[in-house]
Amino acid sequence: MSVKIGHAVHSETGGREGQSGDQIQQQGKRNEEVQISSWYVSGDGWGWYIEAKDPALLERMAVLMEQACANPNIGYSRTYRQRWYTTAKANGGDVTKANGDCDCSSLVSGIANLSGANVKAGLSTATMLAAFKKSGQFDIYTDAAHLTTDKLAKRGGIYLRVGHTLMVLENGSGVAANLPSTTTPTPDVKPPYVLVKGSVNIRTGSGTNFEKIGQAANGDKYPYQGTDSAGEKWYMIEYQDMTAFISSKPKYTKLVES
Repeated sequence: MSVKIGHAVHSETGGREGQSGDQIQQQGKRNEEVQISSWYVSGDGWGWYIEAKDPALLERMAVLMEQACANPNIGYSRTYRQRWYTTAKANGGDVTKANGDCDCSSLVSGIANLSGANVKAGLSTATMLAAFKKSGQFDIYTDAAHLTTDKLAKRGGIYLRVGHTLMVLENGSGVAANLPSTTTPTPDVKPPYVLVKGSVNIRTGSGTNFEKIGQAANGDKYPYQGTDSAGEKWYMIEYQDMTAFISSKPKYTKLVES
């Protein structure tokens, strides 16, 4: 079952323009202009999955998106896409008191801004990637594990392509709530080390039947301790002052020896 997401979709006319506010929600109908629905692959596929490094920022963003979706005074319009943000800002960033319209990108970028991220409100889907990357507060993922499924999506995460964007409102099935965060790369690690190329689990032994104790992200580096050659090869790594195991499949990791 797909995770819940929040996004701005269309006006009450089914297009880009309409009356101010969420006319569909005000009429008590489903599929509101700004709505909570289920995750899906948009268009020809998502281009990027964007995730705040700070869990507190992730949560603030998710809460504001939920408030925006529940607010019947926030609707969809391309022409007046910033009015919702202007009124929220005038009320101290309170999205529950906002009124006016948004589109998908002005909603997501505005929520990030109101949540404390160093990104401007009113971004377009064509300018969001550069802005979120420049802030230094977000990890950007382009691997298939993040883009073709919602299993690794975290509450507050953002899916983006040029043309649409949305925000995740609950953790995917592959996100373990109590596992330590390992998304911050460790650039001081010297060779030999294992370089992570995509999201992959860290386990207590060399096999998927062993306990998962962490999750590595693209760019992470772990000191290499050897290779377990019994059956399928797994790299042995130093992880939180212990020996742990990570898949040696090329799509997930690479051994850097010099």
